[in-house]
Amino acid sequence: MAVLKVLHSAQKPTTMAELEEKLDKKRLTIFYNLKELQKRGFVRQDRTQKIYTWILEFLETSVNSEEIPIERAYEAIARSSSQKLWGIQGGKAVQKLIEKIKRGTTYQSIHHRQRLRRVIVDGILTTRGMDLIKQIPKEELSSHLHRPTILHVTADTAELDPLEIISDGKRLFIIDREREKATVLRDACAVSAYLALHETIKALSTKMHPQEVYGELG
Repeated sequence: MAVLKVLHSAQKPTTMAELEEKLDKKRLTIFYNLKELQKRGFVRQDRTQKIYTWILEFLETSVNSEEIPIERAYEAIARSSSQKLWGIQGGKAVQKLIEKIKRGTTYQSIHHRQRLRRVIVDGILTTRGMDLIKQIPKEELSSHLHRPTILHVTADTAELDPLEIISDGKRLFIIDREREKATVLRDACAVSAYLALHETIKALSTKMHPQEVYGELG
């Protein structure tokens, strides 16, 4: 309980050194308790940083809405038991991702985006987003972007432009690259509404071979 209280109060990923200081316990004792809590689904180790940290496992609770780091959202999607994902990505969302790649940000070390390739992805891109992706060198695409199994391209709209939304049929992940955060919704009505919207946009879009946009990524 003491470990859970510290992690809850911190409201951010917490290092072992910080836990030692706040709990006044030996690291081995704390680590043992963390592993036991992890087995029960209460906490998880965050490996997205250079120094490993520990956080509460909000995604496995009944919380209907939670704001988390983008990398953790990708990892949660990759861990989903669903065999299909539904995604929409606008041009501005693609542009922000490209800017991060140019600044040296990489997802390669944690492989969250690569692991999405194991799941069937029904994706929608806007025309601008498609044109931007076509311009990215293929070696960067293979390290930073997944290629959907099914791809539709739709017209650019102000509403779709900044969005990157992915659903596994149970949860809705809304990626906000301006704020570097992702909102996770577990509300069944919100998920159903998004899936209906996805199908409506897809019906009005142009189907394309993913290789035409992403190339042969292997």
